[in-house]
Amino acid sequence: MNAIKFILILFVFISGCAKKMTKSSEGKAHFLGYGCNTCHKVGEVGGILGPDLTTIGFRKKEEWFDC
Repeated sequence: MNAIKFILILFVFISGCAKKMTKSSEGKAHFLGYGCNTCHKVGEVGGILGPDLTTIGFRKKEEWFDC
């Protein structure tokens, strides 16, 4: 029984130390995951068919990005 408690405490400790996704890393994951980079460009990554989204964060409010 002590081994189970130890494992549970260890799991809680390790999960609390796990790196959380930041908004920028989450956005990058969506950008690449949904294939937006096929047409759009952010920085040096992406296509040229759609608008360049490099400075979109300066042009739109945060609420605009919420889906």
